[in-house]
Amino acid sequence: MISGHADVRIAVEAMTNGAITLLEKPFCLDELIAHLRDALRIDAANRAALARQAEADDRLARLTPKEREVLDLIAAGRTNKEIAAELQLGVRAVEDRRARLMRKVRARTLADLMRVRSLGSGEGS
Repeated sequence: MISGHADVRIAVEAMTNGAITLLEKPFCLDELIAHLRDALRIDAANRAALARQAEADDRLARLTPKEREVLDLIAAGRTNKEIAAELQLGVRAVEDRRARLMRKVRARTLADLMRVRSLGSGEGS
């Protein structure tokens, strides 16, 4: 934001509304260009983060409710045996669901799986 008569109230309002910085007139053109570059970098980073979240949401949306239940228990630190006991399933059934959900979200490791889950906006639901 550029202002010729900025005060603290205006600066706070500008930042609350998403301004990256507040330049007071007169200002140096190089300073304006530097702030514009910063704003473009921040915007690119925000867009990339939103794209990663949307991709994670798409992957998680492929899961059935039963696979999602297993995912949530995995995230809670439960072992396959504990999950089987809690869901009243055989360990093999849990292993099968776990393998399917790993494939659906394209996770190779538990760390990949937890990363997708944490990026998804539906985490913990």
